Amino acid sequence: MRRAASLALALVLASPAAADVENDLGLNPRTAALGGAVSATGGDFTAAAYNPAALIVPGDRDGLAELSAGLTLALPATWATSLEPGRTLDLEAPLDTTALTVGGRFDVGAGLGVPGIVLGLAFYAPLEGLVRSRIRPDDSLSWFLVGDRTTHVSLHLSLGFRITSWLSVGAGARITFDEEAYITGTATDIRRVVDPMTGEERIEAGTRLGIEASIYGRASPLLGLLVAPLPELRFAFAWRGRLYSDDWGTSRLQGIEAVGDIGFVHRFTHIYRPHELVWSVAWRAHEAIELSAELTWAMWSEAVSPTWRTLDGRFGDTLVPAAGVRVTPTPGVDLLAGYRYARSPFADFGGPTNLLANDTHHLGLGVEVDLDPLTRDDVPFTISLAGRLAILEEREEIKDGRRFSNDAALLANPGYPGYRYGGFVPSVQLAVETRW
Repeated sequence: MRRAASLALALVLASPAAADVENDLGLNPRTAALGGAVSATGGDFTAAAYNPAALIVPGDRDGLAELSAGLTLALPATWATSLEPGRTLDLEAPLDTTALTVGGRFDVGAGLGVPGIVLGLAFYAPLEGLVRSRIRPDDSLSWFLVGDRTTHVSLHLSLGFRITSWLSVGAGARITFDEEAYITGTATDIRRVVDPMTGEERIEAGTRLGIEASIYGRASPLLGLLVAPLPELRFAFAWRGRLYSDDWGTSRLQGIEAVGDIGFVHRFTHIYRPHELVWSVAWRAHEAIELSAELTWAMWSEAVSPTWRTLDGRFGDTLVPAAGVRVTPTPGVDLLAGYRYARSPFADFGGPTNLLANDTHHLGLGVEVDLDPLTRDDVPFTISLAGRLAILEEREEIKDGRRFSNDAALLANPGYPGYRYGGFVPSVQLAVETRW
């Protein structure tokens, strides 16, 4: 019976919910280096994820076709210590990420006889497998925004349409993948045994399991607008719909001695991103300097916990500023830098939940080398390299006995009496782009 009960417990525990790879790492070296302030800069396949209206920008040629492939490596280095000297916290380190991103944008309007329609796509896939997740309950110590968010496959498909030379609109979707599982178990070999060490009697039971599972996609909408009143000045507005990837289904254990059958529904979320409203501007202040800035309103107040609970409204909306600069010291070479600041949307205030969430600074640096103008030959390739460092501000949580039902529950909490935590997430990206 103990084995059966352990199985039932494991099925309902949850993995850390989190943000998403677009905001945390960037989909290519350019977005990583510019701190994600790219909704108005556009001009590459990543606009399919950030602002589909920016898939086509002033200066783009008719009939454009581009294809890009890149690699991403992220190695989180985090720490957490108990406020009680000598106490060890049961906390797993965040997963490393090695991923492949393939993307492109194509002028499909030329073939349809409607100039100005551009298709953008982006496919992100971890090299370790389709999905990597960990099962953790809300009261277990786990990283909320530095969890398994970058270890899931995602697909972006968007269309941008240039209405006039100064106005473009776009729409698209991000598709994530969920799992639906129906699990059955039958208890076998139920017997009473005496523990040789303690002399206590207990019941042991084996189980025979059966499972039916299916994978399906979930689409999250994306709308965008790009206004260019001057060739060197662009304004962007985008709405990114809420997205999440979860596992859910039903489980039933049968034939448990003195209990009978147990059935329940399980559900937990791997990735969560709230509705986002984005305002952005890009300005080419000089032929060799482009500046960009962005402000995102993230509606975390509607968020759910990993186990799909609201956590008593302790989520809060956040404003996320970002800024980037591109400098062209010589034709064919661009130097990029950016910054992004994301406040934590979650505060536990000393309650039973132990989700670790920090305010985060993102610093980016990158370089792009376009071989065509640099070599003054017909070499239609661009090579880009970027690094980003996410700094997790140190944070402290002290357990408040008033938030617990009794003293026993307070003392038994895995985070008692409190903890301090922080860290870094360095990442690097390399990509090659070709055009024809």
